[in-house]
Order: sequence, then structure tokens, then C-alpha cells
Amino acid sequence: MEVENVLLALEEKNKWIRRREKLQKRLEKVRERKRTHLNLLEDVKKNVAHYDGIVTSLKESKGMPDTPTAPPLR
Repeated sequence: MEVENVLLALEEKNKWIRRREKLQKRLEKVRERKRTHLNLLEDVKKNVAHYDGIVTSLKESKGMPDTPTAPPLR
């Protein structure tokens, strides 16, 4: 009876070890995707800042107001 209990405990332990390894692999994939998305977000922020600077420069060179004017009411 004790041998059966030991074998059951070892099987259960091995099951949890495999589960841990599987979760660690999934977690690493999630971390990699997070790094990729953070890099993409940084690129987007740089592009937005770049084009914001262009828009600001164009507004200043044309003497345009910062806020658009509404058309007159009829």
C-alpha cells in the first residue's frame, strides 16, 4: 500500500512539474509579445511627435491659429 502511495505522489509531482514547464513557456511567449508591442508603441509615439512637430512648424510659418475656427452660423 505504501508503494502505491509513493508512486501516486511521484506521478502527481511529475504532473505539476510538466504543468509548471508549460506555463513558463507560455509566460515567456507573453513577455516576448509584450516587448514587441512596447517597441511598436515607442515607434508610434516617435512618429506622432515627429508629425506634431511638422504641423506646429507649418502653423507657425503660415501664421495659423492653434484652434480651428468654426464656420459662421446662418
